[in-house]
Amino acid sequence: MKTVAVIQARMNSTRLPGKVLLPIGDTNAIQMIVDKCKANKLIDEVVVATTYNSNKITDYCRENNIKFWIGAEENVLDRVYYTARAFEADIIVDITSDCPFIDLSDLQRYLGPIKIGALDYASNVMVRTFPDGLDLQVYSFKALENIMEFCTAPEHYQHSGWNFINHQKICNCLNIYAPKPLHFPEIRITLDTAEDYAVLNLIYTWLGKDAKPLEIVNFMRNNPKIMAINQNVQAKTPGEM
Repeated sequence: MKTVAVIQARMNSTRLPGKVLLPIGDTNAIQMIVDKCKANKLIDEVVVATTYNSNKITDYCRENNIKFWIGAEENVLDRVYYTARAFEADIIVDITSDCPFIDLSDLQRYLGPIKIGALDYASNVMVRTFPDGLDLQVYSFKALENIMEFCTAPEHYQHSGWNFINHQKICNCLNIYAPKPLHFPEIRITLDTAEDYAVLNLIYTWLGKDAKPLEIVNFMRNNPKIMAINQNVQAKTPGEM
């Protein structure tokens, strides 16, 4: 079975346009995620799913030997589906490009039950217990195909994995809960606003691009002034671009 990491990325994000290519130390969010995915032996292929209005992303991918697929700007569901289909994915590791410190060390826990057909979808976002920015969703391509016929409202198009959460009667889903040392959903290590960007650069400066989740959580809790920088940022709701 072929496992493909699909990284959603576009230039026209509403809160911080171009955020995925903003410098974080000597790298950027897309490159950090791509590197983590390529280093994981459970992932067979890595693809950036981008949009027709994101020429800077496609140019960057070409220059840095990163595979990409171009799809609709506002129909994320279609974009992920056609990316996965084009690269013949059996299982999709769905990652948004606002998670540069994503941790894939526990990927087998998500992937294993899907490979044997025990689950359609596994994630840590059905009930949020991990810090915001460690979002990981894994699901089978077959389940994605099956669920698409039920996704006909505009709010369905703006997300991919979120649709499984809202159709649990027709698919087998599992939420992965954070271990107690990481149970801090109020901590933001995501990239959505200028405040988030400032925090991520501080994390990178002090801990480096390969910082582990527990290191980041301890750093944030030991530096309340840094944690306060983006603590009042309101997370987007499903359906909000």
